[in-house]
Amino acid sequence: MGQDKRADFIRRWSQELAAYTERSTDALLADGLQAGDFAPHGVHICFEDGSEVRFNWAFYVRRFGRFHDIAVFTEHCGYYEFELGPDDLFLGRS
Repeated sequence: MGQDKRADFIRRWSQELAAYTERSTDALLADGLQAGDFAPHGVHICFEDGSEVRFNWAFYVRRFGRFHDIAVFTEHCGYYEFELGPDDLFLGRS
């Protein structure tokens, strides 16, 4: 994922990231995520069709609505967005 795409992703999720990192949205937009933002745990999602995804050295933030959106940020493998439905299982840290 290129720097421009990462910056755009951070911009779209800046409020949630500010709450998670305890830094201002301005600081996040200027500096991006730092190595210290990533803990040695991971994120695990099981989808209703039996598919699974697991990320190491990652964290997530989320938004709630009819479905809830999850943004997963990994230290080395990029940033990802998922829209989870009522039958998907989000395990958070793994």
